[in-house]
Amino acid sequence: MQFDSLSDFLSMGGYGLYVWCSFGIFIFAMVFLVIHTFFISKQLKQLLIKNEKRQQRIKDSQQHKQSENGSTSL
Repeated sequence: MQFDSLSDFLSMGGYGLYVWCSFGIFIFAMVFLVIHTFFISKQLKQLLIKNEKRQQRIKDSQQHKQSENGSTSL
């Protein structure tokens, strides 16, 4: 389809409102999806780091208790 002017292009043969609204909604959805994914990824990374630190503290605590129990029995 060829257009004679910019206004013909924007009106899209009378369907411009629907066409441009659908493009706008699509672009909004894609931008939202990218931003949302970025923030969720960041939260998950922080949660994983927090969980790893917690697991390490638990492991260290268990080793400390075992070393105390071993030294008191001597």
